[in-house]
Amino acid sequence: MADSAKKAQLLRGLLAQTASNVQTDLAAALPVSMETQSPIVSTRDSFRQRLINAQESGQPIPDVTLNNGERFTNVVVTEVGSDSVVLTDPTSDLTAIVQIDSISNFGTLSPQ
Repeated sequence: MADSAKKAQLLRGLLAQTASNVQTDLAAALPVSMETQSPIVSTRDSFRQRLINAQESGQPIPDVTLNNGERFTNVVVTEVGSDSVVLTDPTSDLTAIVQIDSISNFGTLSPQ
C-alpha cells in the first residue's frame, strides 16, 4: 500500500514538473492574434483551464466519462499536465492518469 502511494506521489511530481516545463515552452511559442495582440486560445486550452479550476477548487467531480465509455465517479482533479490529468478517488486514494483528449464528459462539461 505504501509502495503504491509512493509511486503515485512520484508520478504526480514528475507530471507537475513536466507540465511546468511545457507551459514555459508553450508560452514562449504561443501564436498571437494580429488584431488583439493576445494569445490564440483553443477550445482544448479552455477545457484544460476548466480542469485546472476543478483542481484548485478541490471539489469532487460527480462524473468523468472517457471516449471508451469508462466512467469515474466522485473523483478529485489532483494534477493537470499539458496533455493529461490525474484523477484521485478520495475514498480509496486510487489514482488514474488520463489523457485530456480522451475525456468525453467532465461533470457537465464537454471538451468540444
